[in-house]
Amino acid sequence: MLDLEKKPEKPAVKISLLRSDNDPKDMYGTASEVKVVGTPNIIIVHSKLSDDLVYKLTKAFFEPAGLEMIRNSHPSAKALTLEKAAVLPYRFIPAPRGSTGRRGF
Repeated sequence: MLDLEKKPEKPAVKISLLRSDNDPKDMYGTASEVKVVGTPNIIIVHSKLSDDLVYKLTKAFFEPAGLEMIRNSHPSAKALTLEKAAVLPYRFIPAPRGSTGRRGF
């Protein structure tokens, strides 16, 4: 178990995807808010995938049917929007070549 009240002295990795978070009581029907270890939801793909395939995958996530499926997959995903998904505390890689100007991405 991790002690969420103490911060680690030295990070295990250069960029940590783990963070202290709180699950609202209504997420799982608990009596009160629960302190948890959380991670951002990110899409990770292999660098050798074509830009067109990465674009199609990303687009599939955020078209109405894909977005609805994601929202139904977990209580924390209920409020997911394209605008919220585009905000990260750091950038992993540049946007795929040729994606500039494509609708919504």
